[in-house]
Amino acid sequence: MRRRLRGKQSPGPVACEGQFFKVVDFLGEPLGLNVFRIAAVSRGCFECLSNYQTRLWKQIFARQISLRRWKSRDAVFNSLVHRIPLHLPSLDLQLGNPEWLSHDHVSTETLRHLLGKLGTPNKLSLEIFSCDGDFQLELMRKLPPTLEAFSLTMSLEEGVVAALARSLPTGLRSLSLDFRCILRGNLSCLLTALPANLQHLKLDMAEVFSDEHVPKLLAAMRAAPVLETLFLGMENTDLRAESASDLIRHLPRRLHQLTLKMGSLDLRGPDVPTSLAEALSRMNSLRILDLNFEDSQVDVHEFMPRVLGAITVHLLECSLNFAACNVGAHCLQALADMLARQSSLRKLALDLRAAHVDFKAKKIARSLPPSIKDLTLSFFNSELSGASMDVLSASLPKGLRSLGLNIDGCSSLTRKNVETLLRSLPGSLVKLHLEIEWKSLSGIRRAVLPPDLEKLCYVPMPCTSLAQTRGVLLHALRKPSKLFGSCGRSS
Repeated sequence: MRRRLRGKQSPGPVACEGQFFKVVDFLGEPLGLNVFRIAAVSRGCFECLSNYQTRLWKQIFARQISLRRWKSRDAVFNSLVHRIPLHLPSLDLQLGNPEWLSHDHVSTETLRHLLGKLGTPNKLSLEIFSCDGDFQLELMRKLPPTLEAFSLTMSLEEGVVAALARSLPTGLRSLSLDFRCILRGNLSCLLTALPANLQHLKLDMAEVFSDEHVPKLLAAMRAAPVLETLFLGMENTDLRAESASDLIRHLPRRLHQLTLKMGSLDLRGPDVPTSLAEALSRMNSLRILDLNFEDSQVDVHEFMPRVLGAITVHLLECSLNFAACNVGAHCLQALADMLARQSSLRKLALDLRAAHVDFKAKKIARSLPPSIKDLTLSFFNSELSGASMDVLSASLPKGLRSLGLNIDGCSSLTRKNVETLLRSLPGSLVKLHLEIEWKSLSGIRRAVLPPDLEKLCYVPMPCTSLAQTRGVLLHALRKPSKLFGSCGRSS
C-alpha cells in the first residue's frame, strides 16, 4: 500500500485475504482511527472494508477505539458509526473528553445514531461525554439484554441512575461503573439492583458514596456468591471511619482481586486497620491487591504494619499507595518484610513518597522478589540518597520487562547515580519510563541500555542543556525504529 490514500485513489488490489489482515493489524496500532479516516476518503479501501466486513470489523473492534486525543471527534465518529455492522459480539468505544473545558466532543445527534447500532453484543464498554438527559435515558432503556459484560463511564443526569437500575441485564457477570457525578439519592436504588451472578464488580463512587450506602452495598455483595473481582472507589467522600470499617470487615473472603481506593478520607482510629487486616487474612484466594490511601488521615504507624503483616498469601500483582500519610521507618520495615514473603509476585507498584524513605530504601530494594516482571516505583520529592539509589539499581530483578521510576525532586541524586542505573538495567528490559530532575540527567556522556529495549520515555524539566543527553540516549538504543518515548514535560 505505497500509494497515498487521498480523494478517490485506490490503494490497489489486495492479493489475498491473509495479506490484507496483516496490513490492517500492522497499521491498527500506530494509526488508530486513521484506518477509518482512510476508509472515509478512499473508495478502494472502503470497498475492501465492505467485502471483508464481518471478520474485519470484529478484528478491529477487538481493539479499543479511542477518540480521546482526536480533533473533530464528532466528524470522525459520525463517519465511523455508519460503518459499524450489526451483531458484533463486542463493542468498546471511548468517546469521553478528558479536557472538560474543550467543546470538541461527540454531539448528541451523532450519539443517537449509535443507539441503533448496539445490536446484541455480549460485551459493551462505553465512555461518553454527554449532558443530554434524554439521550442518557434512551441509552439505558436500550441496553441489550444479552450483555454479559458492561462498562460505563459517564456523568449521569438526574433520574438516569434509576433507569439504569431498572435496565441492568440479569445475566451480567461483569459490571464496571464510573459515575463521575450523580445525585446521592439515586445510588441506593442501583446498589439494590446489582445482579446476583456478578463475578467482576467495579464501582467508582468518588465524591458520591456515603454512610447510608454501606448497608445496601454489603447486601449486594452477600447476594453475589461467585464474586471474584471487586473494585471500590470511595475517594474524597464523607465516609466515616466506623462505616468504612464495617464495609471492609465484611468483604467477601473468596476474592481473587481486590482494589480499594480510599484516598482523602478521615480514617483515624484502630477500627479500619483492624478490619482490613482481618479481611485480608481470610482471603486465601487473593492474587491481585491494590490499596490506595493517598492523602488519607490514618494512624499510619499502626496501619501499615498491621495491614501488611496480614498479607500471607502469594500475590501475583500488588500496588500500594500511602503517600502523604507521614510514613515512618517502622512502616517501611513492614513493607520490606511483606515483599520478602512474596515469591510469585510478577507486578509491583509502590508509591514511596515518604519523608524517611531513605532509612529503609536499601532494605526495600534488597527485598524485591526476583520474580517481578513489571515494576513501578515513585520516590517523588523524597530524600532518597545516591547510595540508596545505587543499591536499588543493583537490586533490580534480572527478568524485569518494564520499569517505571519517578525520582523527580530527589535533589541528592547526581549524574553518576543515573549512569549507574542505566548500566544496571536488566538485559530483558523492553520498556523504561523515567521521571527525573534535569540536573540529574544533564551531562551524561555514555549510556548502556538493554539490547531489547523498545520504549524509552524520560520526563525531565525543560532545559536546553539536555540536547546532548538526548543524543547519548538515542545513540545507546539498539532499536531506534521502535522508539515511542519522548523528551519533554509530562502532561
